[in-house]
Order: sequence, then structure tokens, then C-alpha cells
Amino acid sequence: MVSEISKQSKDKESQKGKNKKPSPRVKKTRLDAKIASQIKLPKEKDTTSIKVTVVVQKEDNWYVAKCIENNVVSQGKSIEESLESLKEALELYYEDTMPEEKNPVTLITIMEVPL
Repeated sequence: MVSEISKQSKDKESQKGKNKKPSPRVKKTRLDAKIASQIKLPKEKDTTSIKVTVVVQKEDNWYVAKCIENNVVSQGKSIEESLESLKEALELYYEDTMPEEKNPVTLITIMEVPL
């Protein structure tokens, strides 16, 4: 009984490879190379990135996103919208100037203040 089950599973595995269609081969021609050389691709963006600390708070009907490291603030009707808007604002903020440190150390803590 056990040997029949293992034989059936081996048969299924061997059939898997037989059902695959061979992938078509594409022959490159000189014409393809000529066309490819004429296509102008967009310049690759600089992949430099930084990590920033962001606080999002709800104020009335808006979500306000604030970057702690540089006080850049943006808003949106949803959290996602406020974060996307802040990302765009930060890209503009850093467009001409690189930050002194790419990943500065930021400490976030909670304090209790008696009133």
C-alpha cells in the first residue's frame, strides 16, 4: 500500500516536467540593436536615500505629518495622503542640499508632565 502511494506521487512529479512548454527563443537581429540604440531611456535617478523620523497627528479633519529632523510639515485628508505629501515636500527640501548626516540618531521618548 505504501509503495503504491509513493509510486503514484513519483509518477505525478515526472508528469509535471512533461507538461511544460518550451520557452520560445528570440533571435536578435542587427535591426533590433539599431532600434534599441535610438530609444532614449530616462536617466536613472540617484538612489541616495535617508531615513527620517515622522510624527503624524490628527488636527480637525486633517492629518498633519511632521519630520522631526528638519521641521518640514505637510498634511492630507488621510494618514497615507499626509505621508505621501510629506515625502514630496522632503524631496523638494533636499533637492539642492544633501543632509549633513544621512541617518542621524534620533531619540523618541515619552514624558509625563504634572499639570
